[in-house]
Amino acid sequence: MKDEAETQTTELLLSTLDEFWLTVPEAMRYLKVSQRTLYRLMQDGTLPYYLITGTRQRRFKRDELDQLLVKQEPGSVAQDEDDSDDSES
Repeated sequence: MKDEAETQTTELLLSTLDEFWLTVPEAMRYLKVSQRTLYRLMQDGTLPYYLITGTRQRRFKRDELDQLLVKQEPGSVAQDEDDSDDSES
């Protein structure tokens, strides 16, 4: 009986970790972006990531991916921080 309870606890823990940590392909699907976009976000520091020691594998925290999604009000225009209207100068 104890082994079954331990197994269920372990399975629950692993499923919770799977929901918390995402791989590169999972993050791409979650954000609905290309690999190129995901790597650009990592490179420019917009998207934090974690390396598994001794490998080149990256992992992402789901809540940090959620922080990239910004709510836009109806009728507003999305604008990147780098975009500025210098043409009027």
